[in-house]
Amino acid sequence: MSLRVELFDKSKHDRAAFDSGSEPLDRWFQKSASQDSERNFARVHVAVDEQGVVGFYSLSTISIDLGDLPETLRKRLPRYSEVPAILMGRLAVHRRVQRQGIGTVLLGHALGKAMASSQQIAAYAVVVDAKSEAVALWYESFGFQPLTAGRLFMPMVTAATAALSASASEPRTD
Repeated sequence: MSLRVELFDKSKHDRAAFDSGSEPLDRWFQKSASQDSERNFARVHVAVDEQGVVGFYSLSTISIDLGDLPETLRKRLPRYSEVPAILMGRLAVHRRVQRQGIGTVLLGHALGKAMASSQQIAAYAVVVDAKSEAVALWYESFGFQPLTAGRLFMPMVTAATAALSASASEPRTD
């Protein structure tokens, strides 16, 4: 499989047939991804193979309530009420390629983008939304920690290790 991850372009990437099995994620990608990107609410990246878009993720900024972080981390941080972070708000993989490592590729790519962004604009952590317990456990397997209901985080200092771990398990992309 030849796979590449690139910035979403509505004139180049067909979204109509994308089917991850999650109606809310599919609907957002098909109906709102373009507008959110154009309005600077999210940057959308897509994984593309010979047949088209096989996955996507979105990145945007977010603030975390200092009180939501674990005490062990909170006591080492400045006493601001909020902590800057990068949100990977959505990640989905097309049904026809699920369980082939595409999600891991997208996660590794997203963490790499988040780390690069944090070199220009300060961000303490990467935050993800898990739509189910199974998804939360998947994120936890890369080092994400629970933050609030359905939301997990990873300090940026840990993201480099997680990105390397995700990259090491990427599917072959001839």
